[in-house]
Amino acid sequence: MAAVFAGLQADLVAFQEMETFEGGDDDGVNLARTWLLEANPAYGAAAVGDWRVFPSTQPIFYRKDRFDLTDQGWFFLSDTPDVIYSRTFDGSYPAFLSWAAFKDRQTGAAFRVANVHLDYSSRENRTKSIALIADRLAPWIDDGKTVILAGDLNALAGSSLHDRLEQVGLTFVPVKGATYHLDRGLNLFGAIDHIAFAGGLHPVGTPVVYRQNPGPVWPSDHYPVIADFGGTQD
Repeated sequence: MAAVFAGLQADLVAFQEMETFEGGDDDGVNLARTWLLEANPAYGAAAVGDWRVFPSTQPIFYRKDRFDLTDQGWFFLSDTPDVIYSRTFDGSYPAFLSWAAFKDRQTGAAFRVANVHLDYSSRENRTKSIALIADRLAPWIDDGKTVILAGDLNALAGSSLHDRLEQVGLTFVPVKGATYHLDRGLNLFGAIDHIAFAGGLHPVGTPVVYRQNPGPVWPSDHYPVIADFGGTQD
């Protein structure tokens, strides 16, 4: 994990399912998050808090010398999105969107990062979740805010889920090849992890999927996806 994290050389990293299973929703012990922050003191964690009022298993790591955290929040992908740990639309495991707002210390630019993980097994859950996400992000985009959406959509590029998000003003960067490898390095189908943006950004270069494994154990069953962005005035 440390080697892959260092290899990203990222300003921001959005994690999904960063959790230590001890039963229930208690996130008081999160071994991966705690250890990675201790090993990388230049980074802080956004979209975290007391697990009783803030679901903290989708943190957004950020470089503290580059960005100031100005706000954060969440909503669950359910019929009661503002009820913490509410189950998804068909009663399956809870899923949610976490977000954090930042200010760039170098440029003064403000932006938001939305971090999401959709249900892998239920198309109904994915479709209703994306409709909710689109409805919640649309006011930000319409208001001219700079937004980055990152996460595991469990959907291939060009899907109807992508179309729904593009309708509210998001643009997806073209991620090529597999991003899920079954925890074995098996690249059997295209990308299901994606990054989109809206507002005062433009992509720089093409996205990269980091497929290197530095040791005998994969740190995740997904590969990290890397995208670089510049401001509209760069």
